[in-house]
Order: sequence, then structure tokens, then C-alpha cells
Amino acid sequence: MSRILPFKKPSWDYELWKKVSNYSMLITEEDIEFLSLRDNGESSAKSTFWKKEGRESRLDGRIKIIDFIGLSKSFDTWFTYLELPGSKERIIEEIQIKLTNKNHYPGGEHLLNIGINEDWLDIDWGLLGRIIGSAIANEGNRRRWWVHSGRDAKISNDFWLDLNEKTIRRSGGYQSLDHDDWKDLVNYFIQHNLDVESEISRGLGHGPTNPIIVRNLGNEIEYTMSPLAHRNRERMRERYREHGKEESKKNADEYAKFHGELTFSIIKTAIEALKKNKYAEFILIIQGLCANHIMRTQLSQQKIGMHLFSNLAIRRLTRGVEALPLPDIAQELDTGFGMSRVLSILHDAELIDWYTVEIEHVNNALKNIKDM
Repeated sequence: MSRILPFKKPSWDYELWKKVSNYSMLITEEDIEFLSLRDNGESSAKSTFWKKEGRESRLDGRIKIIDFIGLSKSFDTWFTYLELPGSKERIIEEIQIKLTNKNHYPGGEHLLNIGINEDWLDIDWGLLGRIIGSAIANEGNRRRWWVHSGRDAKISNDFWLDLNEKTIRRSGGYQSLDHDDWKDLVNYFIQHNLDVESEISRGLGHGPTNPIIVRNLGNEIEYTMSPLAHRNRERMRERYREHGKEESKKNADEYAKFHGELTFSIIKTAIEALKKNKYAEFILIIQGLCANHIMRTQLSQQKIGMHLFSNLAIRRLTRGVEALPLPDIAQELDTGFGMSRVLSILHDAELIDWYTVEIEHVNNALKNIKDM
């Protein structure tokens, strides 16, 4: 095993970064391009870049480097603000105001009737990781780096297009399906490997990421697209129009090719909102992305999304670990997507921070930890 940390000592990750962080440097764009061009998609566990012996410095082959990655510090603003007295109440109040905007959130009153609570401020890192994994697969395919394309995102989009065709506009400005039309739609997609009702049941525990609102009106049941999912789809359409095109069933295949680019563009919008202290806007964008994504991803996409990105977020939140040694991550994931290319996409989207540390400092830190 080519790991930096001993397999039975994963909890050393916090101490290791604490000791080497002062010697770390943010990776340069030139280094990212250098690695991406030479990463041919072999197993990350076998790549010569991610070994405990380090990789050669691009500028001086005599120097060996260990790479570290962590959740982008852009998210620290969110974590810090939530700890302030009264901050959660202020965000919830602003969310409630935004949901009354029927142009942006048609049907928002249904969410208000259900209730906006502190659950709305919780990010489902596992689901967000799946979305990011799908977007990485799609974007890498668009760049012709690999053959996987995040097909689950296309199926989700096909579902929303079909749902939109069948819905009836209601007096409140939102659109919905009655029970019979809903069942017809569900049965059609079951035949195409998408069990919509199963996905909805998974979202019931976290209201803001639930893709469909089911309303029992007594004499009938009404099915409505989540206003957050609706807003997310509008954002994606706006960005797609920048390519001079409109989304429709006729060009669904072409639209699907831009899924990754559009998703990362929206994530950047969320991060920009966070930088401007627009906390309600940030969380509504993130929850909208999650509500929009119906179908769960393939295992390979879960590796580069849920198991990579989500793991960084969870370690940051639960144990304060700001960065992990990349050789250890490469060994655990053992993905053939091309690790440096995956990280390049994540870095471009401002989702991770990527550091380099000369191996001498890493080895000295490990020795000190072992001697403690």
C-alpha cells in the first residue's frame, strides 16, 4: 500500500496537516495543467503521481512533493456564520421572504405551509457529492478525457421535461399533475431504470431536497415539482441560452452534454453569493441543485463525488481536518477516471483547495507524530 498515513491510524490526518500546513503552497495552474495532460486515466492507486515516495516537482526533479487536498475554504464563511447567535433565524426569515416570489419559486407557498426550519440549513453532503460526481463525469466526457458521461443526469432531465409536458398550470402560478397522469409517468420511467417514487421516499427526511411535493387535497392527490428544483432548472436554462440554444425534448441529448458545465456554473454562483454574505441565496442554490437531481449515480461516479468530495466535507465538519494526503485518497478510491483530471475540474469549480508540500516536511511530521 502506497499510503502516507498508516492504514490503522487514519485519525492522524488532523495532526499531519497541522504540522505541515505552514510548509504548504497552493498548487499553480501550470502544475494542474501539467498533471492533467499526463494523467492517462490509469488506476489512481497505480499512478506514479500519487505514491508515498512523492512525485517529482515540475520545476526541479530532485525535489519530491506530496499533494494534499481539502474542502475549499470558501465554505468556512458558511460554517462560521451559522455559529453566530441569531444567524439561523435570520437566514430562515430571508428564505421565507424569497419563497414568496412566484416568478422565481412558483408554488413556494406550499413549502411555506409545510414549514421552513433549521433542516433547510443542513447540506446533504452525500447527495451533493453524487451530483458533483455526475457533473465531473459529464464534464470530463465533454473534454474527451473519458467515456463515462453521467447518464443519470440525462435521465433526470428527461423526467423533468416529460413532467413539464404533462402538468397543468394552477391558479397559484405553479404546475402539477393529477394522480393518474403521475402514475403513467412513473410507470414509463420505471421501464427506463428510474424509480421516481423510490427516489422521492429517500428525500422525505430532508424537505428542501425533496424533488416532488405531494399534496393530498382530499378528493385528489396533486404532484408538483419542487419550487427549488424549478428555480435550479431555470438557472440552467439561462446558462444554456448563453450558448445560443434553448432546452427542449428535441435537443435533450445535446443539452445533456453541457450538464457538468452548467452544474459547476451554478455552484460557482452559490459560492459567489457566499462571498458576498448572501447566506439565504447560497443555501437555496445548493438545495435547489440537490432537489433537481432525481436519479442516483453509478458506483464510479459515487467514487469521484460522494466518496471523494463528500469525505472532504465530512472530515472538515466532524473533525476539523482541512486537508488530506492525496496518495491515501488515491489508494482508497482506486478510480480510473484520472485523479488529476478529476481534481482539476473540482479546483476549477472552487470546490477544493489543492496544496503541495515537500516530502521532507511530511516525513518529519510523521516521525514527530509517531514519537508522541
